[in-house]
Amino acid sequence: MATEDRGLAEFRIAAVTLPGVRVVRVLDLLECVIAFMGSANNNIKRNMQMLESLCAAFPTNKVACDPDGNDCFRFPTLEQLSTLSEEVLWSLGWGYRAPRLFHLVRELLDLGGDSYLAKVSSLKDNVAAARAALTRLSGVGRKVADCVLLFGYGADSVVPVDTHCFQLAQRFLLPAEAIEGKRLNAAVYDAIVTQWQTTFGAKAGHAFMVLFVLELADFRKAAAAKAAAAEAAAAVAEAHAEEVLDEETAAVAMSTPARRKQRRHLSPSHEAACQTPRKVQQTRRWNFTAAAASPYFSRRGARREPEP
Repeated sequence: MATEDRGLAEFRIAAVTLPGVRVVRVLDLLECVIAFMGSANNNIKRNMQMLESLCAAFPTNKVACDPDGNDCFRFPTLEQLSTLSEEVLWSLGWGYRAPRLFHLVRELLDLGGDSYLAKVSSLKDNVAAARAALTRLSGVGRKVADCVLLFGYGADSVVPVDTHCFQLAQRFLLPAEAIEGKRLNAAVYDAIVTQWQTTFGAKAGHAFMVLFVLELADFRKAAAAKAAAAEAAAAVAEAHAEEVLDEETAAVAMSTPARRKQRRHLSPSHEAACQTPRKVQQTRRWNFTAAAASPYFSRRGARREPEP
């Protein structure tokens, strides 16, 4: 099977297995940039903890509580974030990313703040220019910038190439010799993005995210359970169909000898009548009726003697 066909086949499996997967648009561009800056070389759970601690650092931003009683906060503004030192950011769990976040906030303020991020949206159709505007910021490389373009600016054809995307491309999209043994450099990054876009078109970013979600452990377990349930249901349906077929076959087998037996007990004249054309049968029936009405024939067709 060609690599493009394999990629499409795998995507169809993922789309059917996980029909609710969507690419969520992050409306707050500042939150989008900082969230994906913190996701580099990180896992989802830890990145969420970092963002939660950052938001909770500003109690006045509390908006509500969730059903479990946990406080919910809106994302801090640039001005609020600028009040946090590197030491505070370290204490909030940002680790070696603390200096990057510290410098990113100040760079954005110097460039115009939220208005600078808003201007990038006008470059969305020029992906290279939009990416260049984002990679000016500390901690924002090509992969992070592509995540921001996909989730924050709605650039649906952009594919962020990370380890997961690289592995998916190896398995389903590119020939093994194209990237086998190679590191994820700029040339390989471009080759992978080109192949994703060739296979999935203008929604290549969406297709990648659907396949990416299926790679996550929790979703993979759910998908396996769903596939097992579907297989079990198919086996039950097949067994039921075989039972119905066996019952129908048995019914036919029981009724066929009965019809043959009944046919053997037919009289020779009835047997001959069954094989006689309908028009001839009608003619003979009319002749017999006329003969029976004659006083010179008995019911059996024997000639009667006329009375004296």
